[in-house]
Amino acid sequence: MHEVGICEDVLDAVLQRADGRTVRNVKLRVGIAHHMTGELFDRTFPLVAAGTVAADAHLDVDIVDGDDLLLESITVAREQ
Repeated sequence: MHEVGICEDVLDAVLQRADGRTVRNVKLRVGIAHHMTGELFDRTFPLVAAGTVAADAHLDVDIVDGDDLLLESITVAREQ
């Protein structure tokens, strides 16, 4: 289940950038060489993100040619 490992790597990057703030959206660019689909991310990411500030984040996954795995951006909640 390589998708778990990929989602864990993405989560690590997201959490570093979020710096404790609640994550609302995650935008990824993923190459087809990773054999991942948007649906796989939609199912797997919430499992690995459970209990973190990214637990309820919406994923926007763009599947492209090649072997890219790029965290393009995250959107975090405004601090109150």
